[in-house]
Formats: sequence, structure tokens, C-alpha cells
Amino acid sequence: MNRETLFESFYTKAEKAIKKMGKQNIKDIYAISFWKDNLEDDPRCPVITIGYNTLTQVEVAKRNASSLMEAKWNYAFWLQNEVGTIGGNDKNLRLYFTILR
Repeated sequence: MNRETLFESFYTKAEKAIKKMGKQNIKDIYAISFWKDNLEDDPRCPVITIGYNTLTQVEVAKRNASSLMEAKWNYAFWLQNEVGTIGGNDKNLRLYFTILR
């Protein structure tokens, strides 16, 4: 597993996730998120969760936010949906890290 192959597999996963969004409320979506975390707090298993937020959610969230901008851009008010992930418990990522040692 080389770096280019790994990145191509990640790109393909991201592309599939974004295409999945197109089948949903595409006209309501205003932002796509790539939330980075670690699987079970293990830095050897980085994971990116791909999601989005909608204008409809902003309208719902603004009742609990201090401002419209907070409701729109503070991730805590977002849908917290997951249309795809990159990394985490991924055999290609584990193989890549094994090769790097």
C-alpha cells in the first residue's frame, strides 16, 4: 500500500459520501463537514466523518443559539449526521501505518 493508493481510496470514499448527499436535500444543504477525530481516542486510528448541515436545521437551532451565525456555523448546532467516513478502522490505513514503521 503506497501513499498514492491510500489517498485514492480516501478520495473515492469522500466522493461517494458527497454523491449520497445529492440524493437527499441538496437544495437545503449549505455546508459539508469533514470532522476529524480518533477512533476510541486512539491517535493511531484517525477518522474523518463526512456530514452536512441544512438551512432547515439552522432555523431549528437558532432558537437555542445566541445568534443566527452561531446556529449556522457552530458545529454543536449541526445535524451531526454521517454520510461517510475515512480512516478509523480501515484496513488500508492500518497497512499504510505498518509500512511506515
